Amino acid sequence: QSQLQRFQLILKGFKQLSSQSQVPVILTFMPAPFQLTAHREGIEVDNKIDIIIPEDKTTNQNYPQKIIIDQVNNLGLDYLDLLKSLRAGSNPEYSNGYVYKDDGHFTPTGNTAIAQSYLRYLQENKLLP
Repeated sequence: QSQLQRFQLILKGFKQLSSQSQVPVILTFMPAPFQLTAHREGIEVDNKIDIIIPEDKTTNQNYPQKIIIDQVNNLGLDYLDLLKSLRAGSNPEYSNGYVYKDDGHFTPTGNTAIAQSYLRYLQENKLLP
């Protein structure tokens, strides 16, 4: 059984749990640090790593989210894609200050942007009282 097949089973479990409990499940997709700091050409900038990220679908920077989002949409689950939120209005040529260069954890600026993304999502989907 592939990782993707196991992940599909987990997603189906989320859907079943949500349906049975009548409680919405909202999945969050966290981007990898390189997805927030890479050049448009696909070269990792901040860590001075000379890696070219090819444009074919299996290594494209957005490919993990695309595969997962396709599966989630097929099951009718709700999600928040933080890659899209964190890239909005940022300059992909340079670090946007959302992650620490040393370890990839989110900075206070990154955590603030994530909190604002959650709030916007909850408000837009009328999930707040």
